[in-house]
Amino acid sequence: WENTGDKPLVVTRVETTCGCARPDYERRPVLPGEEGTLKVTYYPKRHPGSFHRRIFVFTQLSDKLPTAILELTGQVTPSTRPTADYPYAMNTLLLKQRSVRIAGTQIQTERIECLNAGQTPLHITADTLLLPPYIRFECEPETTPPGKTCDLIFRFRPELAPERLPDQVPVILQGVGLPPVQSTVRILIGTGR
Repeated sequence: WENTGDKPLVVTRVETTCGCARPDYERRPVLPGEEGTLKVTYYPKRHPGSFHRRIFVFTQLSDKLPTAILELTGQVTPSTRPTADYPYAMNTLLLKQRSVRIAGTQIQTERIECLNAGQTPLHITADTLLLPPYIRFECEPETTPPGKTCDLIFRFRPELAPERLPDQVPVILQGVGLPPVQSTVRILIGTGR
């Protein structure tokens, strides 16, 4: 941008209409006739399709009213790689999430969707010796071919549960080729308040 006025301008802050657009700007005075730099980076993750964002540029001229309003528009093409939907990795097993929550008061089944991003089939099980009797685990399908999805399924059976439940139950996955500390998903129990 160029300062076309007759006084130095200092950009004091830049606000955007979305946290997915991040501004970066110089905080030095820009003299009349000189140029300054303002960059806005758009982070499109989980924002496919067209976008229109407004950027409000404030200077020392006013703390309440922006000196300039910029517009950022564009089109985000969805990824052809399905791995973008699976932010957690345990080797080649990609997970949409690393925990599930159960109320702990009734029969309940929760799932974590996964993707086999490797070149060989995966057979995922859980260390059942460490699972309490009121939690059942299974992977559906039992064997997941490369490039295919599976569900890690957690079933809570209240009739087998003690009166007082822990806040969480770790479930150590087997078949991902990692030590327990790196292959654990969690069942969170209760409302989380």
